[in-house]
Amino acid sequence: MADSPKVRLNRAEAESGLASVYGYSGGNTANGERANPNGMTATHRTLPFGTRVSVKHKHNGRTVSVRINDRGPSYAVVSLI
Repeated sequence: MADSPKVRLNRAEAESGLASVYGYSGGNTANGERANPNGMTATHRTLPFGTRVSVKHKHNGRTVSVRINDRGPSYAVVSLI
C-alpha cells in the first residue's frame, strides 16, 4: 500500500461529532480492501483513502488511530469498522 497522505488539521479544521461502530466483514470496502473488523479502519465521507485519523472518546479521553478505507456514513463524522 502507498504511504498515507499527510493531512494535518488544526483545531479549527478538526471535526467533532458522532462516531459510530459497525462490524462489517466479509465484503469489500470502497477502496477495494476486504473488510476486517479488527483492522483499525474507518469510513469518512471525504477524506482520502489511506488517511490516518485519531478518534477521541470525549467522556473517557481515550484515543485510537485508524486508517480511512471506506465511504460513509451520512449521519456520523466517522464510522469505525
